[in-house]
Amino acid sequence: MDLISVGRCMVDLYCDQVGSPLREAQSVSMYIGGCPTNVAVGAARLGLKVAMLTRVGEDRTGEFVLETFRREGVDVSHIHVDPRAHTPMVMAEIMPPDRFALTWYRERASDLRLAESDFERSWLGQARAVLVSGNSFSTPEAAQVTHQLVREARAAGCRIIYDIDYRPVLWYRELPDGTRELVEPTRLKDVLAEVDLLVGTEEEYQALAGGFEPARKLAPGATAVLKLGARGAKVALSGQKAVEAGGFPVEVLNTLGAGDAFLAGFLSGWLRDLPVLECLRRGNANGALVVTRHGCAPAMPYALEVEEFLARGLTPRVDRLHAAGALKPPPQRPLAILAIDHRTWFSQRCQDDERVGRFKLAACQAVAERFRQRSFDCELGFILDREECLGWADAEGFWTAQCLEEPSSTPLRVIGADAGVTLRSRPRRRAVKLLVTWPGGEGQRATLEQVVAACRALGRELILEVLRPDQGCDLAAEMQELSDLSPDWWKVPVGPDPARIAQLASRDECCRGVLWLGGGEPLEELSAQFGAVARLPASKGFAVGRTVFEEAFLEDQPGLVADHFERLVRAWGL
Repeated sequence: MDLISVGRCMVDLYCDQVGSPLREAQSVSMYIGGCPTNVAVGAARLGLKVAMLTRVGEDRTGEFVLETFRREGVDVSHIHVDPRAHTPMVMAEIMPPDRFALTWYRERASDLRLAESDFERSWLGQARAVLVSGNSFSTPEAAQVTHQLVREARAAGCRIIYDIDYRPVLWYRELPDGTRELVEPTRLKDVLAEVDLLVGTEEEYQALAGGFEPARKLAPGATAVLKLGARGAKVALSGQKAVEAGGFPVEVLNTLGAGDAFLAGFLSGWLRDLPVLECLRRGNANGALVVTRHGCAPAMPYALEVEEFLARGLTPRVDRLHAAGALKPPPQRPLAILAIDHRTWFSQRCQDDERVGRFKLAACQAVAERFRQRSFDCELGFILDREECLGWADAEGFWTAQCLEEPSSTPLRVIGADAGVTLRSRPRRRAVKLLVTWPGGEGQRATLEQVVAACRALGRELILEVLRPDQGCDLAAEMQELSDLSPDWWKVPVGPDPARIAQLASRDECCRGVLWLGGGEPLEELSAQFGAVARLPASKGFAVGRTVFEEAFLEDQPGLVADHFERLVRAWGL
């Protein structure tokens, strides 16, 4: 490991209505937060191997924290679940550029209940550095455990990073009458003599020791970093004069989390032994990107977008790289997808909606059962429209996507009044499938752009299915017109020139690949086509519907779907 981050771990509830006081909010977004948590996520996104050491409550918010860390690639083996504690929360209103009222909920806060039994020296010794923060000294009990942790980590050969992280509102003690009394933060100094890297703002250094220079004297062996916000930061090596690096000019939306982003960026250089000025540059760039975004942990940049920002500034590619990085990792094996989200086709052949629903669910279950019986070298997925099917597939853990377009709409229309509103009502794990006939009428491009923006803002994979209005169209040329939308997946028919289509997808560094559809082609012909395209570099699988379910539905034999689907899997070579 490169880093073990210790301490404050909570749930952030951020008001979605930017510029609105919390009393007038209509909705909030839920993230993980707390300085050590944000630094852990930020460092992991920059390529460091990170573990978190803390406690969460035995509650749903604790489950959310654990799942989010796993998704971010942070080691959760030493996040302990405490049945007697609560996972803390904070609510924030965002009033740019510099007003962010916070309401804290930290009764029986789990992160302050860390015990010496929660860690061992042998595990600490696997890391290059351990990060502790000032909030872990806000109670006598937590301070004692944290100090012992620092001693154990130093004995194990770790470097100690100390983020002062002083928030006066969190320093209090309970009085016998049930009221609270703020206490002086004298315990902040407890570990200064054992610190290798000391980090804080001007206000935090003032609370710690009366200023930056007095603090340096109390930690003579440490490299000291002073965060200066928009002005950048300065760093002073032990016994040397401080050097300073300026910030990057950007439009500020939300400064919450900027200091944590700076520290993650700084550590991405410091833990790789880069020169301190380069560490400052990376830290300042990281902080500059975060202040342009909503939230703390989810706003943390990925390595590629930091490199792009440092080279060219805040380009559209920065935002695209961030959106791509925030998605769940793509499947490591080809996707074999049963696409049974057809609505018009079924309604034209059957007015019994319950029968249609039963058939779709039975077909999905038959295919899933066939996969359990076989050892196919692929991942099974489903593109669906009905909630009973989606709920079953989600519960089973399958890759799922849900259609967003109104059936047979040309020009394109989305379900609901607005794509963003519709997607907010759906589970995040489901990808978004959008079918468009291109070109297909006035206003269609604007609708596509709105869907893309909603998917990126909400962290949803977008599968763009492109069909031709007639057989004479050049599908690759149509895709080229839409390539600037940069969908996460293309879903297209094989056509006469599949290599050209695959090459077009390969040019987009953020594209996950091509999923080939069936288009109702006969099973024998489609099997032969799949055998030909399976080895193209951008081919990541297939998503087929009518070819495998048409006969089965007309004969009311959902099990036949599994037979037809298996033929395509084998034709692909899986």
